[in-house]
Amino acid sequence: MDYIVNPASFTSAFTLPGDIADKHLKLASPTQLKVIIFVFRHLADAKSSEQIAAALNLKQNEVDDALLYWQTAGILISKNTETLDKKEDNKKPKTIKKAQAEMPTRQDVARRAVDDSRFAFLLQESQAKFGRLLKDNESRVLLWLYEDEGMEVSLILMLLEYAISENKCTLSFIQRTAAEWLNNGVASISDAEEYITALYKKKTAWKIVEAAFGIEDRLPSSKELEYSGKWINEWGFDRNILRLAYEICVDAKSKFSMAYVAKILESWNAAGVKTEAEAKQKINARKAEGSDTDFGHTAEELDLIEKMINKGYGEN
Repeated sequence: MDYIVNPASFTSAFTLPGDIADKHLKLASPTQLKVIIFVFRHLADAKSSEQIAAALNLKQNEVDDALLYWQTAGILISKNTETLDKKEDNKKPKTIKKAQAEMPTRQDVARRAVDDSRFAFLLQESQAKFGRLLKDNESRVLLWLYEDEGMEVSLILMLLEYAISENKCTLSFIQRTAAEWLNNGVASISDAEEYITALYKKKTAWKIVEAAFGIEDRLPSSKELEYSGKWINEWGFDRNILRLAYEICVDAKSKFSMAYVAKILESWNAAGVKTEAEAKQKINARKAEGSDTDFGHTAEELDLIEKMINKGYGEN
C-alpha cells in the first residue's frame, strides 16, 4: 500500500460499528454509506432527516430510504416505533405462489400508491435505482412482491440493489431471485445477507472447479453450484485433488462425467482423504489389494452408481 494514515487526522476521529465495514460496504449504496457516516459523526447533536438531506445535498426521500436501510440492518433504532427487525423476525417466511396468473393491474398500482405511503416510497426509490421511470410491468411486479407476497419495502430495495450489483437489473432476474428468496425463507435483510454470501461462496467454488476440470467459462447449473459448494466449502478439497478425480474419470470413461467425479470425491471424503497426496496413497493401496478401481468399487458397481446419479443430475 502506498499510503499511510496521517496521525494528525485522529484529532477529530469518531467510531463506526464494525458491521458497517464488514457486512455492508458491498451491499449498501453510496448514498446509504454517506448518511450513516454523517449520523455517527453527529451523534452528540443528532440531526433530523431534513438537516441530513440539506447537509449532504440529497433529496429527502433518499435520506429516508437510507435511514430505513440502516434501521432494518439493526444499526439504527427508531425512537418512535418498533424496529423493522422485530417486525420481520415475527414474520413467518412465506413461500411464493407457483402461479402468477393474477398480477396487479395498472389501476391497482395507482390506487395503492395513493393509499399506501410505503408503497409510494418503494416506487420512488425503485425509479431512483433504475435511473428512469418504471415501466408498467415493473411497477406491477413491485406491487405483487409488496402486497401479494408480503415482502418488506427494505427487502425489495435490497433485491434491486443486488440485481444492480450483478449487472442483471432485468424483470426476469428480479422475479426469479425474489422467488428463490421467498422459497428459501429469506424474510429480512439479515436473511438476504446470509443467502447472498452463501451464493457468492458457491460461485467462487465453481471457479476453482472450472479451472480444475478445464471447463470453459460459463454459468453453472444449480446442480453444479451445489457440487462446487460441497466439494470446496464443505469438504475442503483443492484444485489438485479435483484434477486428480477428473483424470481418473476420463481414464475410466474416456469422457468427462460430473456425476462420476462426484462419486469419486464422495468416496474420498467418506474415507477422510483431503489432499492429492492422500488420494494417491489410497489409490496405490487399492492397487496393492488388487482392486480394479481406484476408489473401492467394482467397475460394474460404478456403472450402476453413475446411472443412478445421472438421473438426479440430468444427464442422459
